[in-house]
Amino acid sequence: MAEPERRPEAQVTEPTPSVSETPDSVEMEAEPSVSDQPAHLHSRRTSRPTRTTKRYEVSDDYEVDPTYHKRQKKKYLIWSGLGLLGLLACIFLYFKLTRVTMPDFTGKPVTEARAWGVKHNLDFALEQEFSLDQDVNQVISQAVKPGKSVKKGSTVNLVVSLGADPDEVLALPDFSKMTTAQAEKWIADHKAENLILKREFDETVAADRFIRLDITSSGVTSQDYKRGNKATLYYSRGQEKLEKNIEIPDFAGKTKTDVEAWAKKNELKVTYTDQANETTPIGNVLSQSLKPGDKISKKDAFEVFISAGKGVAVPDFATLSPDVAGSAPGLTVTVKYQFNPNLRYGTLISQSIEAGKQLTEKESKNVVVIYSQGMPYLKDLRGKNASELAKYFFDEFQSRSAEVTYETYWVDSAQPRGTVVEQSEYETPIPMAYHVYLGVSNGAWASHVPTTVNQQTPAGGATAPSQTDLTAPAEEAVANQVHP
Repeated sequence: MAEPERRPEAQVTEPTPSVSETPDSVEMEAEPSVSDQPAHLHSRRTSRPTRTTKRYEVSDDYEVDPTYHKRQKKKYLIWSGLGLLGLLACIFLYFKLTRVTMPDFTGKPVTEARAWGVKHNLDFALEQEFSLDQDVNQVISQAVKPGKSVKKGSTVNLVVSLGADPDEVLALPDFSKMTTAQAEKWIADHKAENLILKREFDETVAADRFIRLDITSSGVTSQDYKRGNKATLYYSRGQEKLEKNIEIPDFAGKTKTDVEAWAKKNELKVTYTDQANETTPIGNVLSQSLKPGDKISKKDAFEVFISAGKGVAVPDFATLSPDVAGSAPGLTVTVKYQFNPNLRYGTLISQSIEAGKQLTEKESKNVVVIYSQGMPYLKDLRGKNASELAKYFFDEFQSRSAEVTYETYWVDSAQPRGTVVEQSEYETPIPMAYHVYLGVSNGAWASHVPTTVNQQTPAGGATAPSQTDLTAPAEEAVANQVHP
């Protein structure tokens, strides 16, 4: 195959330079005048100063910007500043995420510091000590000063208050020379929290003056009083001015609990009396001593009667004979007698519970009734043994309000020794106060030896003067004994 015919290479004709190349600087040709230039060039530039050219002549279509370098420098500075700001932002963000500024917790509760520590990933190590300046669980000091930066995750030491030392001995002042305000200030200054100041009304001590100091801790005196000991300091509020400004409500139909709540609210002491009642429920109010709407003060008496349910009515024993009185239904009746010359036998003298009262289930049903036995009557005591006389006179007379006493003397008799053989009066009514003489046999068959014996009964009878002229020594000891 025949080779293709090669085409001759095209010759590139270099454009003729507009500026002649000279080894040395030459003076440029004078520019044509403005009038000789085309109109579009004349609009772009009006004049061009004559200058020496470089190696190559610049085309008239390009123009050099004199602010280029300034703009490039400004751009560099801006980017450099932005880079520096970014770096600072990264450093700030790092410190923000890894460190925190410590606040001032002095004088604040430790719980506030702990809450802040949990929020900022910081732990606290606590050391406790007594302090008069800070209350219990308040921060006394901190290891890191306020405003300093601390790394998160680290531990900061805090000194926390235990309050005032309870075992410290306090020198108690003379409170009698101090007013209430001065005593309160002393308690606050010395943190004596167990020394309680109370004010109460007093009729004799002026207001705001000292009344007394009661130290309730056992074995503690005012000389060795410690802060932890309990005591109460009383100061006067002066005389209480009572006004009748408490209005009595109507308690009818209300319960005892309602009355107690009202009395407690108004600081009143109400007396409650139970009464038997068949219709009102137990515990409800039956009546009240003051009318609704009346006004009372704190110290006025106020009584409320409360239903105790069905009860037992006490009869009027004056309408019952002594034999019937003992069998009153629902009651345990004890019947007694007393001599009374002004009342006939069987007349009621008294009963221990008034007639008509309804006894509740809580009350005793024992009733003592006393009836009159009329005038005392002295029986014949001859034949009785002298040892029975004391009991007889007590049961028969003295227990029934009659002051009947007796005296004994020895009598020579064939009767057994100690037998009453003589009596000054017998089988006869006697007055309420009477004295009886009784002769007691000495058991001897000898002739009568007159003997006068000084006797006195336990009931308090008068002592009768007597003389004794006994021939038998054994009878002398018996003759002077006292017979009740």
